[in-house]
Amino acid sequence: MNIVKVFNNNIVLIKNQQTQKESILWGKGVGFQKKAGQKITIKENDAVFVKEAESEWARSFLSLSEEIPMKYFDVAKKIVKEAEEDMDISFNSFLLISLADHIFFTVKRASQKSDGGELPINEIKDAYNREFIQAEKSKELIEHEFDVVLQANETGFLAIHFVENEKESIKNFDKSKMSKDKAISDILKIASDKLHLNIKEDKVNVQRLKTHLKFLLTRIQNKEFFVDTGEDVKLYQQIINSYPQLQDCALSITGYLEQKFNYKLSESERIYLIMHLRQIIKQANVKEGILNEDK
Repeated sequence: MNIVKVFNNNIVLIKNQQTQKESILWGKGVGFQKKAGQKITIKENDAVFVKEAESEWARSFLSLSEEIPMKYFDVAKKIVKEAEEDMDISFNSFLLISLADHIFFTVKRASQKSDGGELPINEIKDAYNREFIQAEKSKELIEHEFDVVLQANETGFLAIHFVENEKESIKNFDKSKMSKDKAISDILKIASDKLHLNIKEDKVNVQRLKTHLKFLLTRIQNKEFFVDTGEDVKLYQQIINSYPQLQDCALSITGYLEQKFNYKLSESERIYLIMHLRQIIKQANVKEGILNEDK
C-alpha cells in the first residue's frame, strides 16, 4: 500500500498497487509524519477502519472528520462494535458517522448544562427493549470516556439510532423508509426555495440536518412528542428575533409537517431546526448580513 494523501494524523488516502484501488485508512497515528508516496503497512492494531474513497460514506466521513475530534469516532466505533456483538446484528455503515456526530453534540450540550429535549423513555423501552438496554451501556461508555453526566433521555436517542440503522430494520420497513426519504427531500426543497440556496446533500451540515429530520420523522411515526419548557419559549423568541428569515423557513417546514403528518412542531423542535438551517447557510458562504448576526 502507498500513501496518496495525508488528511491528518489519523486519516490517510492509500492505494493498492496491485488493484489500483484507493481507500481511506483510519487509525490512530497512521498519518503522523507521513507523506504522499510513502509505503504504509496496515497493522491489525492500527487500522481501525478502511472504506472505499469514492463512496458517499467516505465523503461524509472526511467532511465530518474536519469538524469534530477523532475521539468521537473512536467512541462511536466502540459503541457500534459492542452493539453488533451483544445484539448479534449488523448495522448500516452510516451509523458510525451519525453516531459520532450525535455524541459530539450530546457531550457539548452536557458540558454547557443544556437540555436536549424530552423523549417518552418508557414507550421507547417497551417498543425497542433490546436496543434500549444496549443504549444504556452506550450511555455509560460516553459518560466514562468524556467525563460527563448525560440526561436520562439520552438512552432513548441512542436506542433510536440503533433502530434506524439495523440492516434488517431497513429491509422490513422499506415503505416507511421511502416515506421518510420523500419527506426529507420535500423539506430540503422547501429550505432551498425559502433560503434561495442550492443545497448540496454531500455537505456535512446538510447531512446533520438530514439525520435530525430522520429522528424527527421517527418520533412523528411513533407519536412521540416534545414538551416545551418556559426556557424553550424564551429561547425561541430570542432566536426568531435574530434570524427572521430562518423563522419563515422553519414555519414553512412546520406547515408541511402539519399538513402531511398532522404533527405540529414544538418551539423546542423549531429551535433545533433553525440552528441546523443557520449552519447550512454559514457553510454555503452566504453573506452574514442575511443572518443578522455578528461576525
